[in-house]
Amino acid sequence: MTGPARVDDPIGVAPQVVRLQFARPAGVEGECVLAAVQERVVARLVQVFELALESLVGQLVGRHSGHSFLLLVGEHETVRVAEPYRGIGRSMTQPAPAVNRPTALILDVDGTLLDTNYLHVLAWWESFLAADYEVSCFDIHRALGHGGEELVETLVGKADDRVVQGHKQRWAPLRERCLPFHDVAELIRATADRGLQVVYCTSGDDQDVEDARSKIGCDDVVAAVVNSSDVEHAKPAPDIVRAALEVVGVAPQDAVMVGDTVYDVRAAAAAGVACIGLMCGGIGEHELQEAGAVAVYGNPSELLHDLDASPVGRLLD
Repeated sequence: MTGPARVDDPIGVAPQVVRLQFARPAGVEGECVLAAVQERVVARLVQVFELALESLVGQLVGRHSGHSFLLLVGEHETVRVAEPYRGIGRSMTQPAPAVNRPTALILDVDGTLLDTNYLHVLAWWESFLAADYEVSCFDIHRALGHGGEELVETLVGKADDRVVQGHKQRWAPLRERCLPFHDVAELIRATADRGLQVVYCTSGDDQDVEDARSKIGCDDVVAAVVNSSDVEHAKPAPDIVRAALEVVGVAPQDAVMVGDTVYDVRAAAAAGVACIGLMCGGIGEHELQEAGAVAVYGNPSELLHDLDASPVGRLLD
């Protein structure tokens, strides 16, 4: 052992909480430990948590032998404390994680929460056909996730408002037939109940948003809704994901997105947000992983049942 750690000035420029877990020290009663520390140190501490002195606020430098920790409380007085706080990483002195930091779950809607994708394909296919374009359902499906104008330009190489407007007209009656996937409401409530701010983040228009909200029925726990009308550029641009973060005041590293297309994944990645892919929209596991998904599940129900072990788990209370 190289000698006891000094606690000459426990209050530093930028105080950090270091937790000390006290066991009953050999030859020294817990009451004596507390009394010795109180006599010499408490005057310099910002806060003392509970009777066992569980937390010291300030800079506390210590060395440990692997089994115990020596704390110098006077000129010749030391006390031995078992099991010092080891930090959260490789360094014993690494600061504890921030508390009360806001977190968020950002949810795409079409194909992720609502079973809409294949009916969207039908509406787009009929609209392309009516405007004299031959576009396969396969290609339309793989372009879902773009905004409407971007989807048309991607598939025919130019803008054509006839197709966009045709889709809106054909989609309206089909929208009424779409239902949420299993356990969508349960997933939203489970995450909201455990501290996450839930944000809907969709390329759909205002009518699509209202329809989804009424069918899912979780408005009382959903913090915000962001859609295509709130941003200039649709997915795969990161604008809509960044808007979702801004509306709830959450940093990218403190959020997880869930989406069903490669464009969801790419938009999230460009915004610095980890994205979970769901295959219920029709895109396979390999493609979602290749796009950068940090995990892939079949549908919202699978994610709900694996919630704690999923990437969402690190954000839960």
